[in-house]
Amino acid sequence: MKTTKTANPDALDFNRWSEMSKADPDLFEKMRLEAIEQAIAEASPENRERLRCLQWRIEQERRSSDSPMGACIRIYRMMWERVGGPGGLLECLRNPLEQPQLLNTMRDSESVSKIVPLKPR
Repeated sequence: MKTTKTANPDALDFNRWSEMSKADPDLFEKMRLEAIEQAIAEASPENRERLRCLQWRIEQERRSSDSPMGACIRIYRMMWERVGGPGGLLECLRNPLEQPQLLNTMRDSESVSKIVPLKPR
């Protein structure tokens, strides 16, 4: 999907996007999707699939909600489940050695790390 300069998520002007959502919902939706696609495309290759899956889940929450506020609340709850739920961020931070994905990352970084000896003064 070709992205437009106005879809740059780093140049987000909330008031402009808010006005556009009211004045031209179709253009707003097109630009929203372009900005999301651009952000995913600029992510590292190993994160793109996970981001696409997350975005798909967010879109499903939006579609199944009765209102934008309802969608916001559902997505907010989804975020907190990933932070505080089983296997979430808090659990990972509390027990880093019990997280297989962290152990793999630590092993990978150890294999490319170079230990530099320090000389006493």
